[in-house]
Amino acid sequence: NAKITKGWLKKFHEHNPCLKNVYHKETQQMLTRNKTIETEFGRRIVFFDRLGVKLNMAGYAFRAQAFVGDWTNTILDKLNTYLWTHNIAWMRVKLQIHDSILTSVRRSMLSEAIKLLRELSIVPKVVRGRELIIPFDLKCGENWQEMHEVA
Repeated sequence: NAKITKGWLKKFHEHNPCLKNVYHKETQQMLTRNKTIETEFGRRIVFFDRLGVKLNMAGYAFRAQAFVGDWTNTILDKLNTYLWTHNIAWMRVKLQIHDSILTSVRRSMLSEAIKLLRELSIVPKVVRGRELIIPFDLKCGENWQEMHEVA
C-alpha cells in the first residue's frame, strides 16, 4: 500500500534527518555542478540524464552502493596482499559479491583465519572529517546454506 509506505518513509526520515539534509543535498549539489559524482574512495561516474528527481535517485543509489563495493574491495585487496606476501596456502579467496567475501580455509587454521579477517576488515575511512569504521559480520560453515555467525 503506497500510503503505508509513505508513512514509513516519513518516519524513517524523521529519525535520520542527515539523510536528506546532508547526503541528499551533497549528492544534488554534485549533480547540479557537473553531473559527476565522486565517492569517498575516489570512484567517479558522469551521468547524462537531465537534472531532476530521477537523476537524484540514481545519484543517491550510486554513492551508497559504490561505497559498500569499494569498501569490500579494499578489504579484499588487503587480504589478497597479506595472503600473497606471507605465502599463506591455508586460505583462499573464492568470491566477492558486492558486500561479501567468500573464502575457503583449512579446518585446522579456522581460528587463525577468523583473527586475520577481523584485523584486515577494519578499514577506517574519513567522511566529512569524521573517521568511519563499518562493522561487518563474519560467518563460517561447511557450505553457504549452513553458515552461522562467528562471535
